[in-house]
Formats: sequence, C-alpha cells, structure tokens
Amino acid sequence: MRESEGETGGTQPWDRQPGESMRWFVRFESFRLAGPRRALLPVVNTERSAARKGALRSVPPSWRGAVARWNWRARAEAWDAQQIAEARVADAEERQRAREEHLTLLRAYRAKVARGILRIDPEADKLWWRSATEALAMLGREFRALYDEEPVRRAELTGPDGAPLIPLAALAALAEATRTSEPEQDGPEDWS
Repeated sequence: MRESEGETGGTQPWDRQPGESMRWFVRFESFRLAGPRRALLPVVNTERSAARKGALRSVPPSWRGAVARWNWRARAEAWDAQQIAEARVADAEERQRAREEHLTLLRAYRAKVARGILRIDPEADKLWWRSATEALAMLGREFRALYDEEPVRRAELTGPDGAPLIPLAALAALAEATRTSEPEQDGPEDWS
C-alpha cells in the first residue's frame, strides 16, 4: 500500500484529506497543534531536530507546496475556531452550574434568615434584628446580581460651572423612580 492510500477524507477540515499522504498529514498535525500563534518554520525545525538534523532559516519549498496544496492555514484556523466554540460552550455550562449552585446557597440562606426572623423579639433582640436586616439586604443584592437586575445607580450631570445639568427625560425618570420607591430603613429603631 502506498503512503497516500489508506484512511482519508475525514468529515472536518482538520482531518486527513483525500490524497494527503500520512507523512504530510502528521506534519500538518504538528502545525495544527502549535496553536493560534503557529508558524511553519518552528514546525519544520522541530521535525528536523527530532531527526538530528540542523535547523533551517527558511521553510523548504516542499513544505510551502504542501501548505498550499492541503490548505493548512485554513484547516488550522477551522480547528482554532472549533476549539474556541467548544471552550465557549464549556464556559457557559460551567457558569450556569456555578449560578445554580449560588442560587441554591442563597435560597438556603434566605430560608434560614426567614426562620430566624420569625423567632425574633424586636424589642429584646435589636442586635440580631439589625443582623437580619443586613442579611436581607445582602440577599437582595446577591439575587439582583444573579438575575442581572442591578439597581439603578444615581448619576449626576453637571454643566461647565458645576451646576446640575439634568436632561428632561432623566428628570422625569428620576421623579418617577422617587415617587414609586420606598425609603430605605437602617434598622429596627426606624420602624415604628
């Protein structure tokens, strides 16, 4: 059986191509696995070093011909794109798992705080009540962050002289937010 015969014609661009010899495919594999910053000359010299031959200063014409004929650069870039896509999927799955674990912990903590609140005597346990209030505030922040519902932050626009400069739309939105929001309370002493 000749070197160019055998298993060829894979389904992905980085697989061995029909008519591509095993020798050139193995060389392509070295090139492909060199990563997105790959260069051909280091691959050539790595092979030469393994064969106990000296390094070259330029890529031999036979290698340049194989690179062009078998479209090494496009095949290697297709591999890189596939690796990036797989990494993105794996990252998204890991983030989702971490988000679900975080949510489970927050729910458990919220339930524990809620059970504790039911047992509080606001007059006798003012310190614990303040801790419970802080815990609820933290839970609110964490849940908002988890659901990408960050609270609206106040921004102040000023003119050249430092005087407030508020566009009408922002002023209307601020007025609406002020009218619909509840005032923050620091602790049990504010609750009458």
